[in-house]
Amino acid sequence: MSLRVCFICIAASASLLSSVASAAPPAVALIDLLSHPQRYDGRRVSVTGYYYTDSETSCLYVDRAASKQGGVDRSIWVEYRGVPDVTAIDHRQARLVGTFHYRPKARPDDMRGYGSWGVWTAALQDTTSFERAR
Repeated sequence: MSLRVCFICIAASASLLSSVASAAPPAVALIDLLSHPQRYDGRRVSVTGYYYTDSETSCLYVDRAASKQGGVDRSIWVEYRGVPDVTAIDHRQARLVGTFHYRPKARPDDMRGYGSWGVWTAALQDTTSFERAR
């Protein structure tokens, strides 16, 4: 009888772990990622913003106006797993899921960040999901 109870406990534990592992990452506002990057560093998140890409850029901005200004202080660099077709989200509000990383600059001319020329201090890497936001 105790073997049967042990098996039931193991099966229940495996089921619980499976549901926790497959839980959706928390939805985090892009402004929160930018305001408190240490809090989210290394965590999988779902984030919505204005996506912009060109030959040397792949960024998620807080809004369309920020993308037109092109500043790195209101955006995060985005890297995908593989080479996705992002035409459906380019120049649109988009929801992305990836792992957030933050690398503070030691000094203003420090080029060891993310993206083109290493100028971004924050990035969404290993991005596995992206869709147009409504």
